[in-house]
Amino acid sequence: MAKPNPDLLLSATERATQAELAARRLNWCRGLYLALLIWIPLSGALTAPSGLSPLTMAIGFTLFTLPLLMFIGALRHGRPRSWVWLGFVLLFYAVYASLRIFTPGLGGQLALVELALVLSLFSLSLRYVKAKRASQGGEF
Repeated sequence: MAKPNPDLLLSATERATQAELAARRLNWCRGLYLALLIWIPLSGALTAPSGLSPLTMAIGFTLFTLPLLMFIGALRHGRPRSWVWLGFVLLFYAVYASLRIFTPGLGGQLALVELALVLSLFSLSLRYVKAKRASQGGEF
């Protein structure tokens, strides 16, 4: 069995502080996650071609947000591993949004907001995982 890292050994009060910090960050992460799930179809609807049927748009948005939707159950419970995997998925959304920023007009501006949401959720989810790990004594 591996020896515990002495840097991660915290007192009971430090662990309680880290647990409280992790709970606050988890609430912020859930809010950003919900905002991203709302923003993607909203921005897509604002920039969609006018001849597209609503059914086609709904199917497209569902397929585009499906990787995010797969994490709903796991993220509700606040498991750190799920948030780490969400971070990997968010990197693809960040690349896509950063490419769309160069679209002229409204599409590029909406992509800039999407990129800000994605990067905020990515960084905050990593900070949540770090605080959660510290509150559990370095264990997942």
